[in-house]
Amino acid sequence: MQHIASSKFYDSVLEEVTQNKYYLVLMEGVLDSVDQLKQEDTAALRIASDDELRSHLIQKVADNAHYDPKDEEALFASSYVQYPPPAELNLVHQELYFKARLLCRTPLKAKNSDVTRDRILAIEDPVDQRFFITDGRSDHCAKVLRGFLDEPLQHYDDSPGGDTIAVCWGDEHCKHLLEDLLTRGFEVESEGPTRPYGWSEELYNDTAAKWQAAGKSFNPILA
Repeated sequence: MQHIASSKFYDSVLEEVTQNKYYLVLMEGVLDSVDQLKQEDTAALRIASDDELRSHLIQKVADNAHYDPKDEEALFASSYVQYPPPAELNLVHQELYFKARLLCRTPLKAKNSDVTRDRILAIEDPVDQRFFITDGRSDHCAKVLRGFLDEPLQHYDDSPGGDTIAVCWGDEHCKHLLEDLLTRGFEVESEGPTRPYGWSEELYNDTAAKWQAAGKSFNPILA
């Protein structure tokens, strides 16, 4: 997954992970607290049980009326990506586009792994804590991510639905999550097709330069 990509990229992923074979779709994102995680679960149950509300939300999200444009601008700015981006690329943010549509279409399947800011800050080892927050590619993430799947997976054995889990996290995080799932007895079915993110070379170079100027490492993946 990518935090910012074309709507075509996210639509392609949505088409895949909303198939009936999927029991769970793990979404990337660090919530502020365990309470927020519980609030999102409560909201998902309400959406799933209220067809009128769900239809209303689906339409609202389709119209991109569920967020303030200033929120989108802030998310792009946090990734050092030009805003507004070139119109022909139709770039959108994972949180506002993919996650919102996934929650409306399959509210009971879409789950945040229980990685929350308060749990990260409670990590005793300051090195692990620092590397988790500032360097997602570090191997220090491995033992931090492992064990954070307990809550989303607690009802897996009782699920009447599919038996496959989609891990919609960034490439560097996925390897640690997959390692955890393999130790739990899961098997890798497929890595799925390669999908272009929809970036132009010009925008990529501009963003990479901004990351470098800020003293940060830029993920060099450009499909």
